[in-house]
Amino acid sequence: MEDLFKKFLYTGVGIVSTTAEVLQRSVDEWIEKGKISEDEGKKIVDEFMNDASSRKGGRKSQNAT
Repeated sequence: MEDLFKKFLYTGVGIVSTTAEVLQRSVDEWIEKGKISEDEGKKIVDEFMNDASSRKGGRKSQNAT
């Protein structure tokens, strides 16, 4: 059972990591094409990472109760 949980957890981490990489590539492309500024791109990526971190933290606190 513990192995299944670990696999599930690692899969979730992998999905978030892959999503972040794809988002970063897309943002870089948008900046190159002049669709958004560098500041806007940084804000998009930062907001995604902060949201992912806060969701991870929220799950930990939910599991503790």
